[in-house]
Amino acid sequence: MGVLFAGCRQWLSDFLATDPDIKLIVFEAPMTPQQMAGRTTADIMRRLSGLCAVVEELACTRGGYAVREARVSDVRAHFIGSNRHKRDQAKALTISACHRLGWAPSDDNAADALALWHYQASILDPQLAVQTSPLFRRRIAAATMGA
Repeated sequence: MGVLFAGCRQWLSDFLATDPDIKLIVFEAPMTPQQMAGRTTADIMRRLSGLCAVVEELACTRGGYAVREARVSDVRAHFIGSNRHKRDQAKALTISACHRLGWAPSDDNAADALALWHYQASILDPQLAVQTSPLFRRRIAAATMGA
C-alpha cells in the first residue's frame, strides 16, 4: 500500500506545483463501514483513510493550505437537492446536474468531483448555490424545453 500512498503524494505535490494560488484542498470524507452497508472491506477503508492522511500530511508539511473534507450526503443534498437517493440514481442525477450547468464530466467520478467543487465553492461564495437550487433547476428545464 506504500506505493499507492507515495503515488498520491507525488501526484498531489506535482498538481500543487502547477498553480501557486491554490490555498484550499477539499476531499470527500470516507464513509464508515456502517454507511457502506457491507459494500466495503477493511482493506478499502484503510486505503481511503490513508489517502486522506497523505493529503493532510502534505498540506501540513508544505504549509499555506487549508484542508477540508465534505460528506457525500452534504454534497448530494446541495448539488442534487437530496441525499436520499440510492447510489446509482444519485450518480445519474449528479451527471444531469453537471450537464445543466454546461459541464461535460467524462464519467460519474468526474461528476462527483465537480459536485464537490461546486459544494465547496458555494460555501465560499453563497451566490453560486443558487445555480443548483430547485427553483433554478425548474427555470433551466423550462428554458431547454422552449417554454
